Amino acid sequence: MDYQELRARLQAIDGTQLTLTEETNAGEFGVPDEYIEFLRQVGYGRIGNSQFQFFDGVVFVDEIFGYETPETENVLIFGDDYQGVCTGFDKESWGVVRVLHDQSVVPIADSFESFVSQEF
Repeated sequence: MDYQELRARLQAIDGTQLTLTEETNAGEFGVPDEYIEFLRQVGYGRIGNSQFQFFDGVVFVDEIFGYETPETENVLIFGDDYQGVCTGFDKESWGVVRVLHDQSVVPIADSFESFVSQEF
C-alpha cells in the first residue's frame, strides 16, 4: 500500500486532522505490522468532519463501553465513527471488525489494508 498517497488523499478530505506517530502501544499486542506502519506514515486523528477517527494505538472494548461481553473480549479497538460504533481487530484472526452499540461484532475486512482500501 502506498501510504504517502493515502495520507495525501485523506488530507484532501475537508476537516481531516492527522498526526504522525512513532510511539504506540499497538506493538505490545501483536497487531499487524501494516497497522503500525499506517500510524507512522499516515497518522492518527480525525478523517473528514467527524467521519471517522483513528486512535494513536489500540484499546480494549471495556475502555470505550465500560464493560465487555464474551463476543468482544478478543477485540482491540483502533478507531470509531463518533457515533458509538467502533472498529478494531479480532485478535484471533487479525481481521477487522465493527463493534456496534449493543456490542455485537460484525466482521468487515480480512485485513487492516483491506479495511483502509474499502473505507477510504
